[in-house]
Amino acid sequence: MKLCNVEGCGLQHYSKGMCSRHYNRARFEDPEYRERINARKRRRYAEDPAYRALCISRSVENHAFHREKTTRRQSEWLGRQRGFTQALAYALWEHQRGRCAICEVSLQPGKRVSPTRVARDHDHATGTARGLLCHVCNLALGWYESHQRPAGLRLAQYEAYLTDPPARMFDSDGRLTVARVSV
Repeated sequence: MKLCNVEGCGLQHYSKGMCSRHYNRARFEDPEYRERINARKRRRYAEDPAYRALCISRSVENHAFHREKTTRRQSEWLGRQRGFTQALAYALWEHQRGRCAICEVSLQPGKRVSPTRVARDHDHATGTARGLLCHVCNLALGWYESHQRPAGLRLAQYEAYLTDPPARMFDSDGRLTVARVSV
């Protein structure tokens, strides 16, 4: 039985004095070999409409699969880490009208901001969701909670937010559970 010629490899010979692993590695790392393969694929893509349609459909399916997987993972992570589900985040976004729960500044400065891109405030002790905040209020609220000292001029707003957070009205699926009574 012939063995691979590569030093330190004791696997069985496959081709040109190497095992299949070293042979394939040598082939695919060779730039001329890669260029021949890519040229063959480009030519087939240009000449064969069925092959082109297959490549396009695979690309579309792959894109949709990864987009769905990313959304699912993000939703699972929000639920595990902060007591948020995607449904709850969107329900809070609608309830707060796209505004910070404390200072009511718009959380929509551009098209890239969405309910999952703003500060999702949660109680660190219990892990329950509280609401969607702007970056400034999220930092100030964290300072207020950890130091029990006034953080800025919105002390009354922080207290009101902590005693009755917007997320208390919704379950984890984003369904309204308690109607808030205005005083």
